[in-house]
Amino acid sequence: MVRKLSLASGLVLTGMVVLFSCSACGLQPQPDLATEIAAPLGEAERGITLHYFERFPYMEITQIGVAGLTASPAAQVFQTAGLPFHWQATPPKRQLYLLEQNQGQDCLLGWFKNPEREESGRFTLPIYQDHPYVALARLADDRIVSGGVVSTTLASPTLTLLVKEGFSYGSFLDAQIAEYHTPCVSTTVGSVEMLQMLQAGRADYFFIAPEEAAILLEDGSLQETAFKLVDFANMPPGEKRYLWCSKQVGESVIQQLNVAIQQCLTKTLWIE
Repeated sequence: MVRKLSLASGLVLTGMVVLFSCSACGLQPQPDLATEIAAPLGEAERGITLHYFERFPYMEITQIGVAGLTASPAAQVFQTAGLPFHWQATPPKRQLYLLEQNQGQDCLLGWFKNPEREESGRFTLPIYQDHPYVALARLADDRIVSGGVVSTTLASPTLTLLVKEGFSYGSFLDAQIAEYHTPCVSTTVGSVEMLQMLQAGRADYFFIAPEEAAILLEDGSLQETAFKLVDFANMPPGEKRYLWCSKQVGESVIQQLNVAIQQCLTKTLWIE
């Protein structure tokens, strides 16, 4: 089944919960990113370093600073908690390294939580929840169709899954990929480049949240009609996204952030 998602339909799907609305928490415009980073502030004034990498619609640089489905609520949470912070553009692999080194007060934006990651850092309450994952595949590839179960696709020895290096796809998919020894190609590039790899035949499909797919397929530089979104009958609800902080960020700070998250939730429209 070919499914084209508009931005609106990608963000409002029946049965899922979106944890934050930027306007619902009264998000104030952020200072210009370049100005903020360049400002000669001391460590105490700069506060926690909030690391991001551009991944629309989750986080991107806009005219008012860094914003998006995870960036906007994260900023509002820090503001509500009264905690100073500053943005830092950092590639994902570098973010993981910084957290492992535990040398500074660093928080990573919008990562999934799993037991291994909990050993190397502290997680807040969730700040966003994805819709159920779909697969992106070439339109002409009839080996991948909507309505089936995930294991059928993952267990196929003739289908190659494209995965982003160092990323988790949530407990369900991570476990299924490991169980069925799915043929994989890993990459460090962004979603647009991953779609280009798909188009070139370097892999056959990759998993993506429909929020991100909606924007990706609206990119005028890509041949939208060459791709399809594939739904799975047994795909569970999307994973929750968190602030993942180094252990230099104390438990008391995590508690302040959690209180702020709960305060924002009381002002947010839950989509059910």
